[in-house]
Formats: sequence, C-alpha cells, structure tokens
Amino acid sequence: MTNPHSSVPSYPPPGPTPGPTREERSAGLRPGLILGLALLPLVIGVARASGAIQTGGNAIVLVGLVTAVWLTVVAGRNVARPLATLTLTGLTAGVYLALLFGGVSVLGIGAPFPVAGIIALPIVQTIWGFIAGLLALLINWVRT
Repeated sequence: MTNPHSSVPSYPPPGPTPGPTREERSAGLRPGLILGLALLPLVIGVARASGAIQTGGNAIVLVGLVTAVWLTVVAGRNVARPLATLTLTGLTAGVYLALLFGGVSVLGIGAPFPVAGIIALPIVQTIWGFIAGLLALLINWVRT
C-alpha cells in the first residue's frame, strides 16, 4: 500500500530481492594471493618426489618455513579473512599436489603414489591451511 503523502510505495517492490554481489560474497578473499601461496607446498612435494628430502625432520622444517611465510604474508598484510584465505590456500595446495603426484604416478616417473594418498592430499593440506588460518587470526587478535 502506498502512503497518500508520498509518491514512493511503502513496501518493497514485487519480485525477487537481489542477493549479495560477487564482490560482497568474496570480500577480503584474493584469489591471486591464494593461488600464489598454494605454490609453496609444491617445494616440499617436489623435494620429496625427487628424493632431496630423505628424513621426516627435513620435511617438518620445510612445513614450518612454509607456514611461517603464509603467516607473514596473511597476518602481516592484515588480510581481511585470514582463516578463509589460508584454508582455501591449503585446499588449493592439496589439489596442486594431488595433480603433481597423480601425474607422476600415471606417467610412471618414480615410485607410484597410492590412490588413497592422492585423495588424502587435499584433505590434509586443507587442515594445515585451517590451522595456519587460526594462527593468523590469533596473531591479528593479539596485535589489536
């Protein structure tokens, strides 16, 4: 019903109300940053596949270094959504690694990688990214 003293209706117009825009849904997420940071775990994957890393201790050091870089970039730049950014970074890294190891296995280069391992890579990497995201949130919380 319209207000007799106004030419503007007092109710919303009929039809669907528009949802949030793409920019509003992804506010704070920067795909370039996610895709770039996700390349870092490939260093560990390539080093393990090539035999450059023989012990678990070396891999742990590399994981620590990659996590430190992730935290420095995301928390240091005050990225708007650090948890989502690093969780998606981990997932993207897992997909990269699954493609790398899956491709290596299919091509017969080096030792075959088990299918269960290829499936587990995105899951494990996503958990790693989620934990790093929680650390970034903690760093941002402590700094404020």
